[in-house]
Amino acid sequence: MGANPTQAHGAALFMIALTLISVGLAENIGVIWVLLGLAAFAISVVLFLKCKPLENKED
Repeated sequence: MGANPTQAHGAALFMIALTLISVGLAENIGVIWVLLGLAAFAISVVLFLKCKPLENKED
């Protein structure tokens, strides 16, 4: 997953969120999919805020 696994989880969850939202908008009764997508989006934002930049890391 690279040097920052939290960032990888956030990016993967962000892509899943976009997929869920687009599926929800494409279907006739997709309110549940859109809500799940928005929840996944919110969780991915929290994960991105939790990430620490690698440039500031002191060895």
